[in-house]
Amino acid sequence: MEPASKDRRGARRAAAAAAAAGTVVLGLLLAVAIARLSRQVPLNSDQASSVLEGWAMAHGNVLLGGWTLPSDSFFTDKLPLLALLERFQGLTSAVEYEAAGLLGAGVVLAGIWLAGGRLRGRTRAVAMLVTGALLAAQTLLLPSAGESFPAGVLIPAGSDHAASLLLLLVACLALQGTTRSRAWWTVVGVALAAASIGDPLAAVVGGGALAGIGGLDLVFGRRDGTRRDLLLVCVGVASAVSAPVAWWGIRRLRGFTAAPLLGGGYGLPAPVSSLSHNLSVGGRALLTVFGADVLDQPAGLAWGSLLLHLGGLLLVVASLLFLLRPRRWLRLDAVARVLALGMLIDAAAYLVGQQATDVTSARYLVPFLGFGAVLAGREAVPRLMARWPRLWLGLVALGAAYAAVFAAGAITAQPGAAPLTAVTAWLSDHGAAQGLGTYWDANVVTVSTKGAITVRAVSPTSDSLTPFLWHTTVSWYDPQHDRATFVLLDESDSSDRAVVEKSLGTPSEITTVAGTTIMVWPGNVLGDLSPP
Repeated sequence: MEPASKDRRGARRAAAAAAAAGTVVLGLLLAVAIARLSRQVPLNSDQASSVLEGWAMAHGNVLLGGWTLPSDSFFTDKLPLLALLERFQGLTSAVEYEAAGLLGAGVVLAGIWLAGGRLRGRTRAVAMLVTGALLAAQTLLLPSAGESFPAGVLIPAGSDHAASLLLLLVACLALQGTTRSRAWWTVVGVALAAASIGDPLAAVVGGGALAGIGGLDLVFGRRDGTRRDLLLVCVGVASAVSAPVAWWGIRRLRGFTAAPLLGGGYGLPAPVSSLSHNLSVGGRALLTVFGADVLDQPAGLAWGSLLLHLGGLLLVVASLLFLLRPRRWLRLDAVARVLALGMLIDAAAYLVGQQATDVTSARYLVPFLGFGAVLAGREAVPRLMARWPRLWLGLVALGAAYAAVFAAGAITAQPGAAPLTAVTAWLSDHGAAQGLGTYWDANVVTVSTKGAITVRAVSPTSDSLTPFLWHTTVSWYDPQHDRATFVLLDESDSSDRAVVEKSLGTPSEITTVAGTTIMVWPGNVLGDLSPP
């Protein structure tokens, strides 16, 4: 072998090693920073439910037998990660934030490498910087964003769809490799199927987009070849239908029961009369998911961050609109077309579906944000730099500004207050360790107290109190193996209080702590619950 050839090979290996080391270091820094940022959002029962499900998986109930989960259960992405963390750390709310950090770092790193694509030199570096900045900056939670939902909703505890987004980006990275080796098709299919089983939104945005571009290519006869187009269609369709098939199989194996797709934000198209509502909420949600909601924000330093995020949103939307022209579309590679079509499908599903309830539904636009950030770096940056060569200086400055805002937020972040601390203190002082409560007061208390106080969710219907089978397991309500001696209710729910007393009898003690009514009985009341 020629010395020059050996030198080149050695240089490539050194460069690959340096890239791998840099990726690991950057990933660790991002994971720590994003975990700190996510701690600003207090845990709620949705995230606490995932922690309890991970706990069950970590202790042998891998298929979550007896549990009823929503269709977006995250069974194949987030829950295994939580189970692994809890295996070593026990039942604690900390694992939710650690998972947010790890998943967030994974999304940013996958997006960076996908944005680089086959670009070279300075253009590649700038493209990766822009995408990384757009993705990482969305984890910044502005103090003025309100208590119910953060301003940036990609990674914090308020959004679980980041786990699905990570699998979708991995599928796109594998799709990029299918031109070199057919083995990558297996990775594409497995990643898409895993995302779809855990989150039906991924089936629509990922598998639907893949099948869509394959179908369009078959119709318009692109140069990639009929065989590849058929593969795109088959893999996309197979991954999309894998969710209901997997749910059926899990149920047959005595695993969890998945709630119907018509629940949990998914459903049939909204009536025409609802489209105006969906458009209004959708516009606000789009601003929210990019951390750029300038509406109803007080003046102050937060405005600088908001305007910076608004610039990122405009770059993403402009990039998508620019690439939708037929001539430009036909020149895009498969990865770019999957990203662009996935964004369109996500937006269309949001506007005509039942997800657009209020601004908290912005989480359903997470794929639009993630795909858009990659598309802006991968396709917009090279074109902008080719037309204005010195523009790279401005793009680098933009990326640096994003990085500065992100770093400042991570450094100054303060953990949010633990939920229902006054209530749990009262229960602990009075030796009340097992009880019942409405959904938003149940699992979150169990996790925040590390299982020292367990509260199981119930539903006060018009005339009875029944187990609330949603993110719960039937074993919790068996009076032969468990017990409950108190009920937590919102102070303002007088009608629910009447239902509880009708079902369980007159309590021996009633008190109100920090807006929560605590009703206590001397014995186990689980046997008095009505069947669900």
